[in-house]
Amino acid sequence: DPFVVIEVTGAAADAADTCSARTQTVSGGGENPEWGETFEFEVAEPDVAVLLFTVWDDDVLSADDFMGQYALPVRCLRRGVRCVPLRRADGTPHEGAPCLLVRVESESQKQEGKAI
Repeated sequence: DPFVVIEVTGAAADAADTCSARTQTVSGGGENPEWGETFEFEVAEPDVAVLLFTVWDDDVLSADDFMGQYALPVRCLRRGVRCVPLRRADGTPHEGAPCLLVRVESESQKQEGKAI
């Protein structure tokens, strides 16, 4: 039963509660869960901000189990659908290369007309 926590970290201004979100838990999500949720983050310091994706298995009777994570500098994000590869807690790749498919949009990229 997976869920994803998305956080913006880096500068102190980007570590507020408003810079994190949690998806709904997909009960019986299996190998290819779909969330279909949209989150918006206001990033104060994009040069030092990092977008962290952490996937957890939701457990009712015990602590949630860590499934994978990936950290991506905000300045490296490009608009469009992206594959976010999941890594173990020590940073090594998982077997089978699991990933999250995410759609990235940026107001600053739209206004500037260029990728960051």
